Amino acid sequence: APLLSSVSCSGGSLSFQVVNNFKQMNLYEGAYLVKAVYDDDSIDKTDGTFDFLPHWRQTALSVDVPSSTSRATIYVTNQFGDESSEEVSC
Repeated sequence: APLLSSVSCSGGSLSFQVVNNFKQMNLYEGAYLVKAVYDDDSIDKTDGTFDFLPHWRQTALSVDVPSSTSRATIYVTNQFGDESSEEVSC
């Protein structure tokens, strides 16, 4: 599964770094899904795609989340369907 690191959430921004679990020579597409949870337990979802950097280099990403988010979970998937997730307080 892809490796997530440096996950943080503050000021309406969720930032993280991700590395594909396969060492590849080219850019390959990955996808993310962010579930932002508010104080009243309602949920907002944001998704998108990005390219994993080749040769196990970290890819830095930042996703805007509503400033009233209390916690968020980030899910990252590679082209083979391998998925990682991590929850963070905002």
